[in-house]
Amino acid sequence: MALGFSSVEVDHLALVSSLLVPLLSLIRKATKLSIFPFSLPLLFYFIFLKPLTAISLSMLSIVEASHHRQWPYLKSTCTATQPLHALKARNFDGHLQFKEIGENIVKRCNGLPLAAKAIGSLLRTVQDHSEWEKVYESEIWDLPEDPCGLIPALRLSYHYLPPHLKRCFAYCSIFPKDYEFEEEEIILLWRAEGFLQSKAKIQGKGLGNQYFQDLVSRSFFQRSGKDKSRFVMHDLMNDLAQSITGEICCRLEDDKQSKFSHRSLHSSYVTDDLYHSVKKFEAFYQMTSLHTFLPLLHGKCRFYLTNVVVEDLLPRLSCLRVLSLRGCEIFDLPDFFENLKHLRYLNFSSTQGNCLPDSLCTLYHLETLILRNCSKLKNLPSKIENLVNLHFLDISGADSIERMPSGFDQLTKLQTLSNFVIGEGDGHLIRELKNLSNLRGNFCLSGLENVNGQDVREAKLNGKLGIDGLELQWGADLENSTRKKEVEERVLDFLRPQKKLEQLIIENYGGVKFSSWIADSSFKNLSSLKHRNCKTANHYHQLEGCHC
Repeated sequence: MALGFSSVEVDHLALVSSLLVPLLSLIRKATKLSIFPFSLPLLFYFIFLKPLTAISLSMLSIVEASHHRQWPYLKSTCTATQPLHALKARNFDGHLQFKEIGENIVKRCNGLPLAAKAIGSLLRTVQDHSEWEKVYESEIWDLPEDPCGLIPALRLSYHYLPPHLKRCFAYCSIFPKDYEFEEEEIILLWRAEGFLQSKAKIQGKGLGNQYFQDLVSRSFFQRSGKDKSRFVMHDLMNDLAQSITGEICCRLEDDKQSKFSHRSLHSSYVTDDLYHSVKKFEAFYQMTSLHTFLPLLHGKCRFYLTNVVVEDLLPRLSCLRVLSLRGCEIFDLPDFFENLKHLRYLNFSSTQGNCLPDSLCTLYHLETLILRNCSKLKNLPSKIENLVNLHFLDISGADSIERMPSGFDQLTKLQTLSNFVIGEGDGHLIRELKNLSNLRGNFCLSGLENVNGQDVREAKLNGKLGIDGLELQWGADLENSTRKKEVEERVLDFLRPQKKLEQLIIENYGGVKFSSWIADSSFKNLSSLKHRNCKTANHYHQLEGCHC
């Protein structure tokens, strides 16, 4: 067999080759590329070995219209491979008991590639022959045709989801079609809504990662064709989610207030316009039990929201768990948080205020606080120690923040802290990091010119086992007479991180030499080491032996 393909696959490849020219033309149009390097084996892979994407499905449907005689065989071969993918096999040899039932299930898909993909993903999760029979015999196949054109295979795939994944998937109906989202973005929302509950040891973000990847593997989410770090839902999957949630989840698009009612719990609105009047939000006044108020930026970074919404509507929504004003041109945030005691998620990214209301620190249930790119924000609330349930604090891009308030040692549940800023005269505050043993991911320490070695030693950075990316920043003014080279060298010595660190950045360091731990062979996972503007560090040869 050529390249290890079966005879059926070789026949299919021969058929595909006859469609190569028109299909390549369609691919170029779909991807808006004038040149698209596409080898024949890769085309074969694209047709029925690679998971089908929305683009590939649309192109195949066009090929159907142009090549209707060959299409039935091409389509049937494409769908017939899905049971084999479920068994992780090239053929049914060694799996003969699945052959007949697999072929019968394929017939149920009526040659629809998306249906075959969904069922193939479902069958991967049920490896018992009796379970395959249950899939084939399900009454869902025989339900009347859905007015929205939903495929029975999609409903069947949802039916077989465990309850926790059903809840997480259905919630995503608040996202408009073609909306691209990041994994972390969805997990933070799920956690705020209380969907990440488990008696197992896996909790919080780790559990969310598991849920998210389960939905990806079952084809409910798929990677974006534009940005591989983001995900989308196929249009029909989006329709499925909407049909499940009904009035519980609603979204405001193009001034259409569809399915909004007093029963709605989760809502989003697409910010297509620059200005948003109160009329657009009239329906929200009846949703007194609303849990989610979420703007979704669509092609714009900022928008203007009438003060009536901020000062009158939002304080009325006392059941809110998720509140986002991301991108809203707000300069002074009203002090309304005492009315929103149930908030778990708060996103003020890219807003224009220079301070946060003190009442924010009465949000004792708050888990996520996102302040990305709040370029004018100078300080965090002084009583931040009251936010004892805070898991996630992101101030990346909020470069005007001058110092961190005291009280971080009380935030022992904190897992993500993008940056810890040490102000002049506040060097002792770095000691408060000692209690933050759950920190993980990327972490930046800035203002290190304001600390001494003993303060840093008490921070116990090497005990933060979850940190895999570390950035150490001193002030940019290397000529400042108050800075002492020997002090900075001692500080760097005591900033030794845990040994599984993967990325390290050192910026504006004023010492004459680097610490010996940087080139220590025990840092086997260190794959990236960068230094920026370390003008007085003339011992760069120390880094030459670094294994990264």
